[in-house]
Amino acid sequence: FSKLTYFASSNKYYEGIIKNLSHGGAYIETKTKFLNGDELKLVVPGPNKYIQIRCKIIHFNQTGFGVKFKSVLKIEKLPETKLSSRRLTM
Repeated sequence: FSKLTYFASSNKYYEGIIKNLSHGGAYIETKTKFLNGDELKLVVPGPNKYIQIRCKIIHFNQTGFGVKFKSVLKIEKLPETKLSSRRLTM
């Protein structure tokens, strides 16, 4: 699994790559450094919607960090114009 994601902490925005995703959490590869216990808002993109989740960092290493999902903040469907640009026309 490898999906570009965006996340926010203390009114600053960052990007990373979700490398592992489960119902309870995720591992995010990023150069941004955080500490255990820090909280952030994570955007998990899907094919036709995205989910914004409040998370808590539970471990970190040199290439990224693992988060535990705390609560879903928003589920939003992408506008139809963005969906149609993703479809291939033959």
